[in-house]
Amino acid sequence: MVIDVSVFSPGLEPGLFGVRFFLFYVLRYLGKLKQKRVNVMRKSKGMRTAFVREVNYDIWNMVRSFVLRVAMGELVSKFFKVERVYSYIEPPGILGGVKVAGYDSFNNVIVEGKTLFVMLRYGGDLYVLSCIMRDGGFGGDKFMISISAEGEGVDVERLMNDLVFESVENSGYKGKILKLSGRGGRYENVLRMERVDVFGVSLDDIFLDRGMRDDIEDFIDAVVNLRFGGMKYLFVGEPGTGKTDTIKAVISHCYGRNPEITIFLVDGGSGVDIGALFDYVRVFKPCLVCIDDIDLMVGSRHGGVIFLDELSGALQALDGFVDLDGLYLIATTNDRELVDYAVRRPGRFDLILEFGALDPQFYPRLVIREVGDEKLAEVFRDDGVIDALQGSTGAFVVNLVKYLMRPRFDGLRYDPEFVISVVKKFRGSFGLSSQSKIGFVE
Repeated sequence: MVIDVSVFSPGLEPGLFGVRFFLFYVLRYLGKLKQKRVNVMRKSKGMRTAFVREVNYDIWNMVRSFVLRVAMGELVSKFFKVERVYSYIEPPGILGGVKVAGYDSFNNVIVEGKTLFVMLRYGGDLYVLSCIMRDGGFGGDKFMISISAEGEGVDVERLMNDLVFESVENSGYKGKILKLSGRGGRYENVLRMERVDVFGVSLDDIFLDRGMRDDIEDFIDAVVNLRFGGMKYLFVGEPGTGKTDTIKAVISHCYGRNPEITIFLVDGGSGVDIGALFDYVRVFKPCLVCIDDIDLMVGSRHGGVIFLDELSGALQALDGFVDLDGLYLIATTNDRELVDYAVRRPGRFDLILEFGALDPQFYPRLVIREVGDEKLAEVFRDDGVIDALQGSTGAFVVNLVKYLMRPRFDGLRYDPEFVISVVKKFRGSFGLSSQSKIGFVE
């Protein structure tokens, strides 16, 4: 069903075309800038001010949707009132009514047409908001928000900040777990966002020593209670050492305990630019950002691979040049040396936690957790089995247990010597010595 949500008679009011052409003038000459304020003095009517910001598609869509929902009476803004709503129709290049076709899965309004013009009353003054998608050619489409007003007391930047903040607060994204990835191609400026259900993992399911668990619990407490203005941890360890499961546990403990927290998951190899990531998530503050394999984003001088733009963005963000207040971050890497020293030096991360081989004291508990077999758990208390498993990761032990549970081993799995022979077989298949740490990709 298509609904006309225009809150005005079809006729155009005097001066609207002047505002419209002024906005096009600003967008034409300043469209390449991500953010710009422009003042134009006119002899008859004083100062006209416009503020233009290039934003991510989702922010653009949230602002558009929020304003329309206010216009339809679904929501009430704390900051402004909507007086007129127009869409720009091309061709023939005229202003007309806005047609709403429905809502997406995040409760955003689906609108026919790419451009929206809105007349707002903010602090007693009249402002014109425009949400425009511009063809960026090979650089991908650009999504612009512009606010224009006349008069000495207008504050277009403050309205922009209030508008974005309130749009996020009332969006279907706030307080959710969201997975971000890059789209590339024509839509390289658009992040793909997917809702993720809460993970059924707790810290009790992970085998951490007391000191490391205390540090993880400190991080959870900081997120839930918004302590310290933010916190940044780096998890370092080979695949299979529990980094990913620990992140899932942190998310499970944080989600729902503070409805203000939005949680973002990012795979370092998914094509998301780290500078764009921080610029995007900061509007959701407070938020928890979890980056898996951050080394794929920033590279390493030591390893001979470095991405200068991404490294610069990471350093700027972590050093505080970008406002990170209210942002909590966990990043992981498989190898400490894969992350450039400039990123991991003290001060940029509050703490670096090393994930290594599974402590033998946890072998029996891991067996019980995986298969619930007390008799098999006793086998993993055998000194010979413990020696054979020395240096193994939790993921290796899990795979070993699953292998032993095959029906053809029903009469053999409780024999320590047989288990030791299987451990040696596993090690040999990977060409590793008995002292090597072994793990599987999480």
